[in-house]
Amino acid sequence: MTKPIIASVLAAATFPAHAQTNPAIALDGDDREWGAAMAAADAEFYYFRLPFGELRSLRVADRPVRIHLDLDSDDTTGAASPEAPELGVDLSIEITAGERWGDPYFFATVYDATGTAEALPFERVEPLHMPNSAGETFELRVRRDAHPALLEGGPARGVTIMEGARWARSGRDWSLTDAAEAYDFEAPAGRELAPVEAELPAKAPGSIRVVAHNVLWTGPESNPEPFARMYRALDPDIYLIQEWGQGEWSPGYERSLERWFELYVDGTRDWTAIRSEAWGVALVTHHPVIGRTPLDLRAETITRWSFPVRYVGGVILTPEGPVAAASIHLKAGGALETPEDQRRFDEMLVIRRELAEMTADAAQAARGATPITILGGDYNHNGHPLVVETGLKGLDADGTPLELAYTPVLGTNARYSFGGPAYGHRRSFLDYIAYSDAVAELTAVFVLDTEILSDSSLAGMGLERSDSSAADHLPVVVDLDPID
Repeated sequence: MTKPIIASVLAAATFPAHAQTNPAIALDGDDREWGAAMAAADAEFYYFRLPFGELRSLRVADRPVRIHLDLDSDDTTGAASPEAPELGVDLSIEITAGERWGDPYFFATVYDATGTAEALPFERVEPLHMPNSAGETFELRVRRDAHPALLEGGPARGVTIMEGARWARSGRDWSLTDAAEAYDFEAPAGRELAPVEAELPAKAPGSIRVVAHNVLWTGPESNPEPFARMYRALDPDIYLIQEWGQGEWSPGYERSLERWFELYVDGTRDWTAIRSEAWGVALVTHHPVIGRTPLDLRAETITRWSFPVRYVGGVILTPEGPVAAASIHLKAGGALETPEDQRRFDEMLVIRRELAEMTADAAQAARGATPITILGGDYNHNGHPLVVETGLKGLDADGTPLELAYTPVLGTNARYSFGGPAYGHRRSFLDYIAYSDAVAELTAVFVLDTEILSDSSLAGMGLERSDSSAADHLPVVVDLDPID
């Protein structure tokens, strides 16, 4: 049933006299390029901006989002909707939460000229939204080749309804109300999603390449070849690994990982692996390691989880200078203001303390040289933005926070580091590399998704299409050039 507040907002809404100019959208969670636009299109995707005006998670069960589009600007075709009485609805989208993680949350329906409905499979629409954490504004994209009707170009109109997206005051009390935004935009003729043409960026001379990768339950041991191909092609100086390893820590526990790199990546190099008591986190490098973090770190937490903080770090002497690098894997699951989010916050407090001490040790060991500090891995950033901000605060050489490298998927303007065809076509951005921007400059940044690349691109890289789907997370790559 349409809520009265929605009906009243829609009654007052007016569509612009002319279609808005399509902004060039970078799907990164930053909506500054949008201006006042609410929707846009290119040949392969429809894009939507969702400005809530308050910090919230996108998938909230009692506050869904609904989008109604009239793709031909003709109210006599498509379906009638009381939420969009001025439109002949050709496409409807609803975003809501299921009872459990993994339940369907995104529903798209296309209507023919007579209003007959056809549900679109999730794997065809492949929705992607940014940010993955809580935010005040979200960006959303959907594939246009999910249905032939979505490929038609021309002027389009729409209404986006965001329940609980505004605060209203009555007397002394504040309460959540709803917002409905009406808009129009111009869609070019659509086309099938094309494979991405890209080259693997070469590491610039004097740079340090870092790869962060969650390898999915020790995947390289049971299925080594895809990981070996990617790691040989990327050829980083430092690997920050998550979810690799079984059993309690021991020198042999680390040696098994070193042997894997000798056997599958490069047998001519002297590999060093560092692990901790926490399951799965590791640092691997072919440069000398002169220090490491404690084996067992615990969070002072009020939540029910008591396992060690999944964190390990080392002081590495690269030819370009000292590096204090650490691999992390924060608590998974949950969203804004959940016990999981509290656990992540507590973990980050411990990590910041330990990384600060390791950076100081690196500076002392390097006889005054300013080290580059790096914190990379699976942040599981599903909740409050302050979780990450807390962990990075004050860790740079100038007393400012570490900088999160902006890492788009290679060959695209989108960000994701998790999921893909092998994982139900869900995609999200969970993996980050933070670095000292007072000490180093970025020379290359990308996420490697082999599933979207063209055959010629894969051949040029020496990779196979399914390589990145050997794990549910994708390799995140950053090249750092120390500032002289």
